[in-house]
Amino acid sequence: MQDTYSTVKDQYGVDPKEGLTPNSFQQVLISEAELGEITPETLKSSISSLEAQIGSEQDPKMQKELQKKLENLKKVAERPKKEISMDLENKWSKNFGEVDKLIGTLDAKSKSQLLTNVFINENPKWHPERNSFVHIKIVCSRGIDTKDEDLMYSALYHDIAKFDTATFNAQGWPTCLGHDKKGADSAKAAGMNDTVVYVCANHMKVKGWQGDSEGGTLNPSTKFQIFAEAPGQTPDEKAKAFYKLCVFSKMDNMAYDFNAEKLNWENPTYEKWNEECPLKDEFKKEELVEIKVEKAKPTFTSQELMAFGAKGPQIGEINKAIVGKTKEEAFEIIKQILGNPELKMESKKWIMTFESFRKNKHSRLVENITESGEVRLIFPGDKYTADIEVEIQDGKIVGDDIEGMVYSYDDTALSTCFDKFKKAGLTVLNKTDRFSREDADIVYRGWESRDGDDIEGEYTIKLEPLNKAIESGKVELVKDKDGDYEVIVK
Repeated sequence: MQDTYSTVKDQYGVDPKEGLTPNSFQQVLISEAELGEITPETLKSSISSLEAQIGSEQDPKMQKELQKKLENLKKVAERPKKEISMDLENKWSKNFGEVDKLIGTLDAKSKSQLLTNVFINENPKWHPERNSFVHIKIVCSRGIDTKDEDLMYSALYHDIAKFDTATFNAQGWPTCLGHDKKGADSAKAAGMNDTVVYVCANHMKVKGWQGDSEGGTLNPSTKFQIFAEAPGQTPDEKAKAFYKLCVFSKMDNMAYDFNAEKLNWENPTYEKWNEECPLKDEFKKEELVEIKVEKAKPTFTSQELMAFGAKGPQIGEINKAIVGKTKEEAFEIIKQILGNPELKMESKKWIMTFESFRKNKHSRLVENITESGEVRLIFPGDKYTADIEVEIQDGKIVGDDIEGMVYSYDDTALSTCFDKFKKAGLTVLNKTDRFSREDADIVYRGWESRDGDDIEGEYTIKLEPLNKAIESGKVELVKDKDGDYEVIVK
């Protein structure tokens, strides 16, 4: 059988292992591809290697991230055996000869990177194929049916970086968070045009256009941003590249009965989208313009909930439970969640001032002190936080810019958080601006794909503008009853 680790060297003249220094996760993948199974010895060795790496890691943030990955790596031994389906491969192998010719046109670096996909036995929830390389060939075979060269090369590059980004999810299956961005980088480095780079960069995000998927779920502003980032200056020019992304989303969907002829649109335009677009019912024209929704004010603010004694995940649980409730109804729910039927709601309003925080029994303003502590960035729902060691001096954060990880988030809630920072006067570039400049006050980098339950990303907050916002009172630095320092965005 072709397209396995034992055959690709003869097929393409390249050994995908050549030059590799595999990490703990890649060692497991290579072993499975070579032996047809993950042996207990290989898994034990990889776990020991990762444990040693965690033990020598000095950065608490990185230590926490590696610990989570270690827990997922241990799940590999518990996952069920994958039931491989040959149906798609048998159907689309009709064009594999043409696919191989295209692979032959790649530069040596791209070809070698592409062939490492033979090591990835992907999550059967999304990929019933034998390995990721076979998946890529199926997608490219579909692209050949479209006769569109941009789609053919997008197929070769869209998953090219999966092996480079591979870890394991909570179910023990490979997950390749960030492969879309790195694949776009590889396409750009190889001289691919802007449309190919755009399709590769957005192929995971666009999967969430119609709801929960391997690519997550998209809110209206993210949908608009995907269209806005398409190559071109005018809506009609952007429509051409965006429609290729729409078609590619169908090429890449293994559950979709792909028919290139039905999706053919000779001259995509924004103006005639609703009249002529074959996918107009799925990718609606009205979603390609920015939609601004006035968000309802919360019944209780996060600060009020903390004053009641809520902390951590409880804040997110309460926020979800009290949507649309009156203040009285919401308060009864809060008492139930906190397990405190004696909780009283003071008649006076919580006034967001420095003085009110100084007097509040649950927290006090940090000022005129010098000490080390943890600053918690309070994102909506609170499960999106990351603890960061910082130095507090005279009521300000001192030291290097804050860098943190977001491990799991609700897309809408995260956007709400960034909107709050914007209202506080800080400029924000979020995940959809990852190819834009990085001179903003807050930068959220790298939309990270969903494969299983894990979503990750990282952000940087510059200290100078953050401290200015603290001085102005738009952002408050508070020490809670547990001794944690919190950045509260009004």
